[in-house]
Amino acid sequence: MPLTYILIDFENVQPQVADLGLLRGESFRVLIFHGAHQNKFDVGMYKALQPLGGHVQLIQSDRQGPDVLDFHISFYLGRLLQKHLDEEGGTAARFFVISKDRGFDSLIVHVRSLGFDAHRVATIRAALSTAATSSPAPARPVVAKKTAAKKTPAARKQPPARVAPKAPSVVKAVVARQATKPVDTPKQLVLTSLRRMGEKLPAKRKGLEHHIESHLGRKVGLDEVRALVEEMERDGAFRIVDNKVEYTLPKAKK
Repeated sequence: MPLTYILIDFENVQPQVADLGLLRGESFRVLIFHGAHQNKFDVGMYKALQPLGGHVQLIQSDRQGPDVLDFHISFYLGRLLQKHLDEEGGTAARFFVISKDRGFDSLIVHVRSLGFDAHRVATIRAALSTAATSSPAPARPVVAKKTAAKKTPAARKQPPARVAPKAPSVVKAVVARQATKPVDTPKQLVLTSLRRMGEKLPAKRKGLEHHIESHLGRKVGLDEVRALVEEMERDGAFRIVDNKVEYTLPKAKK
């Protein structure tokens, strides 16, 4: 089972004691980030965290101010990522930031691009539910170490081996695979749906995100939706200025 890191923005979200009691087992690592003014904690919270022993860290900011704790969380998340990137073979790990602050979403998208399973959710229960249903993160590439090639005496040339003809079943499988119609990507599905809307296109970014989420069957999280919006904006499908959407949708290919 992969290690599951729970990074809690305690200034933004105070988890329920019952939810903290769900974090059990050797696979959990809990980091609670609290502000300089947060020096008292509920006794029930301590009792709920006691079974985790040394797998719990309380990290307090020594300064007050907007986004101070967010930078702490981002720094520690980066250290944990680097630790796993440096490990030979790469230990599997999941990362969850427990916060209602959407400012973390762009960071989460970047973490995913490094090959890690990462999410920003509002509750511990949502994190555990996501961990149970999400597919494993793609394997990170491992750079092979170069070794000097050993010189070997030249071998005598052998006559070329005769290649046996492919079995009919293999040929049929190849032909069938080539004839399979390609499946539309999420971006293509969204473009098709927007073209059909005519003058009823979402006027603001939030409405566009809701449309994409509902059109894709709510099988994607907010971070995937926002990553798709950014990609489509880079592709020139639309332009977002002050949260208002100006559409320049490309014409459908015939």
